[in-house]
Amino acid sequence: MGTATYVDDIAKPQGTLHLAVGKSSHAHARVLSMDLSAVRDADGVVDVLSFKDLPAQTDIGAVFDGEPLMVDDITEYVGQTLFVVVASSHRAAKKSCDKGSGGV
Repeated sequence: MGTATYVDDIAKPQGTLHLAVGKSSHAHARVLSMDLSAVRDADGVVDVLSFKDLPAQTDIGAVFDGEPLMVDDITEYVGQTLFVVVASSHRAAKKSCDKGSGGV
């Protein structure tokens, strides 16, 4: 048998926080509203971040400008990041993503 250590084999430090991404289910749609209060109130959630919470450059295009880190006004494709959940466990982060609601 091999002796390689994989990421899942490494013990997580106490207090490790986990992230999950809330994604767009619409391609090329205007975001009219986003209610993340139920996400924030979910068990284990420490914080929820959206475009408005980002203090710095939000364009992450490696070669060309135009690849936003998160959606501001208009989604460009299905699966584009709308918000990020920070939680005490991966399960709590993933589960809370489904509680977000909004209008497009």
